[in-house]
Amino acid sequence: MKVIKPIVVSYLFMAILLAQPPRAQAPVPPPARDQGRNRMELMAIWKLTDELRLTEKQAETFFPKMRAHREEMKKLQKAQRELMQPLVDKAERGEEISDKELARAIKEVNKLEAQKIEQRNTFIEGMKGTLTNAQLVKLMVFQERFIQDIRKQFKEHRRPSDRPGPRRSWK
Repeated sequence: MKVIKPIVVSYLFMAILLAQPPRAQAPVPPPARDQGRNRMELMAIWKLTDELRLTEKQAETFFPKMRAHREEMKKLQKAQRELMQPLVDKAERGEEISDKELARAIKEVNKLEAQKIEQRNTFIEGMKGTLTNAQLVKLMVFQERFIQDIRKQFKEHRRPSDRPGPRRSWK
């Protein structure tokens, strides 16, 4: 009897522990997420400045226009996310999305993408006279190159255990 009581108590204690809901991981607080995003933007501005080799006079004109352009692009991206989020939520819940809803979303996303392209073209056209043609070309390809460089750096700095490759067998 002395042995059975501790065993029963142990089983009850373990059952109570196992019945508890799992501890949820705390989401990354928005300031930390924003801090990473801000660092990335600062790095992009630094790289762009280095790539374009702006003079002081060019910088005085370029940066205010670039800031306004980035704000407008953020608004368009936010509108696109807000448009798609209800449909994404429905899809993740396994709910049916009608053809009409999908067609409307596609149409609206295409409008927003066209606005983004128009905004980018307006920005680049507005830089004529401020930047040289060579600087304009570098500006046009900068974002794609910057993203490629970051991806390359992530791949190079992955830990060896994270790298894909043949798995070893310990037979």
